[in-house]
Amino acid sequence: MCTFCDVTSDVRAAGYLPVYLKYLESDIVKHDLLVRVPILAAASDIMNEHDASMAGSRDDVEYMICGIGEAIRCVSGQYDGWFAFELAKIIGNLAIFDSNKKLLVEYGVLEPLIKLAKQSEEIEQITATKVLAHLAFDDDNKKTFVSDTQTDVVTTLFDLARSSRYPDVRESAKGVLWTLSEQLHSSTKYADLVQELFGKKTKGHVMISYSREQRPLLLRIKQAITEAGFSVWMDIEQMRENVYDRMAEAIQEASVVLISMSYSYQRSEYCRREAAYASSLKRARIPLLVDPGYTAEGWLALMTAGDYHYDFVRKPFETKIVELIKELERRCVKSQGDTTDGIIKQEVSPQQSSQAVSSHGVPSYNVPSAHGQIHSSPPPTHTEESAQSKKHSKRWKKFSKLNQEEFMVWLEKQNLPRDIFESYRAKDIVFFAQMKEESPDNYYRHVMKLSKTKNKVEAFKMAADFTKSLEHLKITKEES
Repeated sequence: MCTFCDVTSDVRAAGYLPVYLKYLESDIVKHDLLVRVPILAAASDIMNEHDASMAGSRDDVEYMICGIGEAIRCVSGQYDGWFAFELAKIIGNLAIFDSNKKLLVEYGVLEPLIKLAKQSEEIEQITATKVLAHLAFDDDNKKTFVSDTQTDVVTTLFDLARSSRYPDVRESAKGVLWTLSEQLHSSTKYADLVQELFGKKTKGHVMISYSREQRPLLLRIKQAITEAGFSVWMDIEQMRENVYDRMAEAIQEASVVLISMSYSYQRSEYCRREAAYASSLKRARIPLLVDPGYTAEGWLALMTAGDYHYDFVRKPFETKIVELIKELERRCVKSQGDTTDGIIKQEVSPQQSSQAVSSHGVPSYNVPSAHGQIHSSPPPTHTEESAQSKKHSKRWKKFSKLNQEEFMVWLEKQNLPRDIFESYRAKDIVFFAQMKEESPDNYYRHVMKLSKTKNKVEAFKMAADFTKSLEHLKITKEES
């Protein structure tokens, strides 16, 4: 689970952001940069695409540009109490959003960022390259990066990618160059260098591009696709070494890339880089909806506009996985049993391929572990699955028709607090039950927030009681 994303959601829900933004727009701090920049720093951590265009001014950015340069020159390493990398991180938070990328480059952030990237400390180099990574997703900025000889962005990135003593910095710099690969391939100055870094041959597997918060659901999807006979590439081990080399190879060898759309995916520079590189190579793209609380916006909404989205959140898993497999059969050739999981390979036997996915898409057999090993347990029979599916479906359908008075009676029987659940409907509880079956990682993330308390023990008790109550979605004893 992404703790940062949870904290961000909680802080936004608490209503801090409107206060920050209103204060930034007020005359009280209009010209007081010593006050404005700390407020902007706090706001930038919890903004979304819409808020980003409302926060910060040119004066704020120019203050931070100046501050980075002064902090680098100063013996103490600080400017008005800020370290250079701290000011760069604020710029980086603003640079996440597409509405700011071009403006920030126009305001002049490249020169101080390159100065910061050339410093000796890891935190300085990694912060600078991460900000450049966000800025590089703008098409005009890409041209500026490649053509600007004054700041020499590309040469600095190549130097870091090849010779930084910090592995994470080398990978981060490679990532920016990867984003710029199309422009670099067209450049007589850099074509040979980028080919040396990323040149690979192509094949034809299915690649799953995802954020780790949705891993359990994506593992189920991977299992079903594998059993249908396709070669699937999925980074299960969270690669640490040669990340971009291997990701580049995975995308270049892919026939289709599955884009797992979620809030954390949209905010991740690595996920965006994967999606952008796949798009630049014109790889077939299939978006998957995997996050119940997420509505696509910004770059991800734009990239996938017009694509058919396979909804694994609101629709039954079995229905959508069958549709997805049919689409894959149309787009790519099945494998001969060679499945790549980022680092390791698994052989899929004919017996495994013939097994069916359960009614909720949760195969209880041949599930890969975190280390790529396969653990087997007897598969459920088709009769058992059908009976269980029909039982759930019939019970949920009846429960969802409860009126509000009947729903309140059910709450009392389950000893669930009315003050928390009285605004819910019976059909909302059914949705929770479906989420628990089909996407348990997302279910437990949401259910822990039901009590709206900061006391983790109380939140856990509330989640446990509610989860237990989902076993009793029935109206009469006869229906049990």
